[in-house]
Amino acid sequence: MNADVKNDLHLFWVSVVLLFLELLIIRWLSAELRIFAYFNNLVLIICFLGIGLGCASPKKTVSFLPSLAILSLLVFFVYCPINLGIFSVEKITAYLSNLKDFVIWYQTISHGTKRVWEILLGAMMLGLLTLGVVYLFIPFGQSLGQLLNSAARPLRAYTINILGSIAGILLFTALSFISSPPLVWFGILFVSVLVLFVFEEKRRLFLPSLAFMGVTVALIWWDGTGREPGTEELWSPYQKLEVVPLEVRGGDIATRLGYVINVNNVPYQQAVNLSYDFVSSNPQIYGFKDPNVLKFDHYNLPYLFANNLEDVLIVGAGAGNDAAGALRNGAQSVDAVEIDPLIIKIGRKLHPERPYDSERVNLINDDARSFFHRARKRYDLVVFGLLDSHTLSSNLSNVRLDNFVYTLQSIQEAKSLLKPSGVIVLIFDVRDKFIGQSLFEIMSQIFGRQPMCFNLADSIRGWGGSVFVGGDAATISGTMTRYPFLNTLVDDSFAAATTPAQIPTDDWPYLYLGGKFIPSLYYIVFALVMAITVAMVRRNFGGLKGVDWHFFFLGAGFLLIEVQNVSKLALLFGSTWLVNSIVIFAILVMILLANYYVAAVNIKSRLPYYAGLAASLTVIYVFPLELLARFQLLPKALISGSLLSLPIFFAGIIFAHSFSRSKELNKVFASNLIGAMLGGALQCMSFAVGLNALILVALLLYVLSYMSLGRLLGEGG
Repeated sequence: MNADVKNDLHLFWVSVVLLFLELLIIRWLSAELRIFAYFNNLVLIICFLGIGLGCASPKKTVSFLPSLAILSLLVFFVYCPINLGIFSVEKITAYLSNLKDFVIWYQTISHGTKRVWEILLGAMMLGLLTLGVVYLFIPFGQSLGQLLNSAARPLRAYTINILGSIAGILLFTALSFISSPPLVWFGILFVSVLVLFVFEEKRRLFLPSLAFMGVTVALIWWDGTGREPGTEELWSPYQKLEVVPLEVRGGDIATRLGYVINVNNVPYQQAVNLSYDFVSSNPQIYGFKDPNVLKFDHYNLPYLFANNLEDVLIVGAGAGNDAAGALRNGAQSVDAVEIDPLIIKIGRKLHPERPYDSERVNLINDDARSFFHRARKRYDLVVFGLLDSHTLSSNLSNVRLDNFVYTLQSIQEAKSLLKPSGVIVLIFDVRDKFIGQSLFEIMSQIFGRQPMCFNLADSIRGWGGSVFVGGDAATISGTMTRYPFLNTLVDDSFAAATTPAQIPTDDWPYLYLGGKFIPSLYYIVFALVMAITVAMVRRNFGGLKGVDWHFFFLGAGFLLIEVQNVSKLALLFGSTWLVNSIVIFAILVMILLANYYVAAVNIKSRLPYYAGLAASLTVIYVFPLELLARFQLLPKALISGSLLSLPIFFAGIIFAHSFSRSKELNKVFASNLIGAMLGGALQCMSFAVGLNALILVALLLYVLSYMSLGRLLGEGG
């Protein structure tokens, strides 16, 4: 094989493996260690750091054995077959939730000295885990850096790197689409790494590599054998799901009530039999004497607040409890919206009442916000069914999957779908008072009056929570008159609050924050990352003077543009895994187009492209893309795609042209990745200033990259 062709194939394959490994680590850690489910972008930042540091110190002979050993250790500590007590990695989430200013589901707060020690221990364990992931990626970065340095044509090498990245993304996206488990991901990764050994001509490392791979696979397999009988583990495109039979045993007889669905190792929802016949025949299980009490249960109460149940909309329909409740109460037509296709599949297969088999139920696999945009039907009742998220919407963003559902604009859209006498019933598991206060004030603002609020206790008939009812005043007051028992469930605490809550909006969609500030957990996390970065930059770059600041600022600015694209398109098209995959794929395609442009056009100065970049970012900053929300799909995609792709294109041209003129390709590429790490860290500014303001931050970073351009590359204008 020709040496140039072999190098090109080698570079392509390293790029495939790097992107695949990056997505695997992000997906796997965020499912198994819940702290990362809320910090997907943290794992991304750590990956960038490891690759960047490796690129900065390339080696002619790279060994992937250390990476395989570290991966085995990570899997060992996550699926640890022995009890490590206070040092178990799953306790990191519990320890760091003591910071209190960031809501993590199902965590309790310690007090006094114990709380301080737990925070310190959690930070230390997180630091060690971060260091492990960094070192996992360094050998792959070294291989990439060495291949870039040996390339005769820089732009061609960069194009091959992007093509490999696209292939890696497509491969992992396909595996997510078919709901494959980690055993498959790791298996494909290991085969891919063995192919790298062939390129590196290190066949002698096959046997020790296979040993580490075997240990890793055995640990993953062992974890799967420890589940309770009847329990099934599934992986949707969004999260890890565990389906556990729910039974109540009386003597030797076990009564099957349904199933509990765990998400990322914590309880998430149930699929239970709440039919009147089943509940009435099992009073010893469901704990009631008066059948009328059932009317006021979690899954029946919303339907008391509708004069007519001709058309019902449920968002966050889950495995079917809400739809079953609608059918029990006589709903004639139910549109049930659920974002996770695997939860829909579980509901179809396992829900005891089989609500999704009913001809009266129209099941819609979509994001709630996306459905609001395109819905043309009007409803008697809109139910938000305990729609809460345990994961982020994208690897690039710090926005949770449900954040854009609980904003002022979202509830306003839901209101626009009501018939004149229609009502919205929003049920939420309020763990922190400020969350309930925010929802209360959103409903008050939209309907011009305070919503009726109820508190439902947790029971086997429903997990309860706070209920907010807003809409037609006559309909709501009529229900309260007909059912006096409702007055015993009224919760006046939100109406009595004296301190106004911060209302989430599409620009600041952070329901789980008590105000516009950066949570202390982020400061701790990024302090750890920066400490590791400073120490390693000194060693790998020879200090700050070895960093190419032009490429550093290009990387930081570009990542913020990516964040903007993901967030804005999630608003227009939904926070689905497919939309996110298409957005990231489209960004890489735009980079390829920019590369071809640079190869075809003789560019004299980068200044016009910086001007185009600044102008396109300004347009995105001032143009309200939400105006496109109710457009038909094609014009909406064309207009939004054109507006959002322009900054990517201009930034791609600037990078490609600078890269093609560079000498030490590994150093400039490493500087770009370290800069992207900074861009990821700067995302958290959106907690304080909103998402749109990140465009101005990106603009500033590009100004700094231009200022660095003249100094480092000798270009005056």
